[in-house]
Amino acid sequence: LAYFAATLAFSLSGQALIKVGVTRVVAGHKPSALEFASRYLLPALLSGHVIVGLLASAVGVLFWMYVLSMFELSRAIPILGGIAYVLLFIVGRFVLHEQVSWLHLAGICLIMLGLVLLSQRVHA
Repeated sequence: LAYFAATLAFSLSGQALIKVGVTRVVAGHKPSALEFASRYLLPALLSGHVIVGLLASAVGVLFWMYVLSMFELSRAIPILGGIAYVLLFIVGRFVLHEQVSWLHLAGICLIMLGLVLLSQRVHA
């Protein structure tokens, strides 16, 4: 599961950095797609946040390629999604101090059980 977590960590941090970079470049404007492409795309691509974000995302893709070489796609995507839910739950609760009900906690426990089951190899 470490490779799934690495994939997620690099991919999500890369996307977050790209978001920060692009948001700073457009500075509150809501450009059309054409205006974005003609006016903001090059400055966004030259933004340090976007460059580091693209590099982090690329590392995430490399980890994902390794994961796909080891797991069937029908198992890899649910595992990655399950890890994402668990990590987002932890961040929401302990970083953002969001309220958590027992139903949320039970759902996370079921997802974790599903992750354990999906990670098991079945011998025919």
